[in-house]
Amino acid sequence: MKALQQLLHQVQWGGLDLLVIDMPPGTGDTQLTISQQVVLDVHVFGQNGVLKTSKEMGLDYLGDIPLDADICELSDFGTPVVVTKPDSYNAQCYKEIAKKIMNKIDLKY
Repeated sequence: MKALQQLLHQVQWGGLDLLVIDMPPGTGDTQLTISQQVVLDVHVFGQNGVLKTSKEMGLDYLGDIPLDADICELSDFGTPVVVTKPDSYNAQCYKEIAKKIMNKIDLKY
């Protein structure tokens, strides 16, 4: 973690326009630290990529879940965002997707 802190805060990057950090999947300390301390202002997987692909493949688009450190951290502690922060934007994203799935399989909510 010390090396990561130095990389993020002590390296003289100069006139850097873009820094790409290739991280392994998961929600470990490294991923959480980076997502909490580095401002992400680009769409990591492309803007509306899933929506476009679902249309091309003739599949229903269910929605997007934001890349948010809060979701990762809460999930790691076994307290999902829909339970701990049910009125948050992140929780609403999950709820909207769940409603679409329930409607699709004809479950009443």
